[in-house]
Formats: sequence, structure tokens, C-alpha cells
Amino acid sequence: MWPSVRDAACCTGDGGGHRALFADAFPFPAAPPEPTSCSVSVPGSLPARLISAVDLHHGGACIMSRVVDTDTASDWFLGSPFRVDALVQEGFSAPSAITPADLTLSWILIDPATGRAMNASSRRPVSVDRKWLTGDTVARFTFVLGGGVALEAAVTCDERYGHVREVSLRVEDGDGGGVSGRDGLAAVAAAMGGARRGHRGAEGAARRRYEEFVKGKRARKEWKARREGILDLCCSGVGAAAFLSFLVMLTFW
Repeated sequence: MWPSVRDAACCTGDGGGHRALFADAFPFPAAPPEPTSCSVSVPGSLPARLISAVDLHHGGACIMSRVVDTDTASDWFLGSPFRVDALVQEGFSAPSAITPADLTLSWILIDPATGRAMNASSRRPVSVDRKWLTGDTVARFTFVLGGGVALEAAVTCDERYGHVREVSLRVEDGDGGGVSGRDGLAAVAAAMGGARRGHRGAEGAARRRYEEFVKGKRARKEWKARREGILDLCCSGVGAAAFLSFLVMLTFW
């Protein structure tokens, strides 16, 4: 059992206990259903609170364990980009230097009203990127949901000094942009109520789903760049034609 889950289970009103929570949270959600327009538009169908049970391990040792209670019914949350912070700015120092690729992250989302839960992390990093300006490294634990969106849990750390700066969860769309709290919550609710995939091959399937998501995001970005290039070329052509017409008018004036 993840350390934080023991505390998170005490915050839920469901009587299923740790076994029901484990059955929901340990398997990866199966290929999730698309959130229906009905589920998105009816406020009562969305969780009013989300409890995050977050455990960060490095080399098999737990270096952070936290429970975060988020009010997801507020207008501020629903109207802002979906984001939950388990660690912000204050950070902490690990016992030894951190290798981001060796991090594992468990992020369990729990609806305390129903007792339903889901895994919101790929558990192992799907990408590790270095911010050259600050020297920080970001390990991303992205898990793709339905509706063309993905949960991106990110750990920002300074691997030189073993300092973990931020641990956060956001929802991004297929273009890499942020998703509103309302739409992100609808995707989470749909995944919570959906089927689960057995442990065997689940991580591999989640990884392949992520790779397809990234491939689609890259293709859309390239298409947008080509479209903008064509528009710029057309604008330049129209401008040049207008200028030549003006010169011709001056010549024969």
C-alpha cells in the first residue's frame, strides 16, 4: 500500500476500505470512453472534491508522501486551467542526488463522495526534459484519457543537489494547451467510472497510447506551421501585387 493512501482512505466516506480503493487505483484505466456532452454539462455529475494521494519514490525509497484535498466545485477551479499542486516552491532535498529517470510517481485521484479512485500517473517517466535556462529537470508522468486529453503529472527537480522543487498535475489537450477545470474534471470522472485494464501489459499499453498522443500532437503542430506559412506567403503575394499595381498607376498617371 502506498503511504499516502492510508491517510487518504480516512478522508473518504465510502466503506469499501483499502481493498476497494486498491482495486480501483492500482490498474490503469482501460481505453477510456469519450466524455459525453451530458456528463460535461451537468454540474452535479462532477466530483465536488478530489483527494490526491501522492507518493514519489527514487531508487525504491519513498522521498515524498502527501495527501492534497482540492475543492473542485468552486467557480475558480472550474474556470481556470485544471491543476493540482502537491508541492510548490518550498520543495525539499532528497537524501542523495536525484536521477530523474529513476523516479517513480504514484498519483491517485479519489472522489470522497463515491469512494471511486483512479491512477493518474504513468508511474515511470515518459519523458525527462532539461530546462537549460534554470538548470532544472522535469520528469513527466503522462497518462492519456479519453476525449483527446491527457493527465500530466510533472516532477521538477535539480538533480545536481537532490532538490525537488515542484510536483503537480494538469490536464492538457492534443495541442499541448491547458484544459479548463470543468472539462478536465469531466474527463477524470469518465475515467473513474470506466473499466480497468489488468496489470499484465497495462504499462506497455499506456505507453503506446502516450506515444500515439505525442505523434498526433506533433502532426497537428506541423500542419499548423505549414498552414501559417501558406497564409504568410499569400499575404506577401497580395501585398506585392498591390504594390506593383500602385507603381503601374503612378507610371500611367
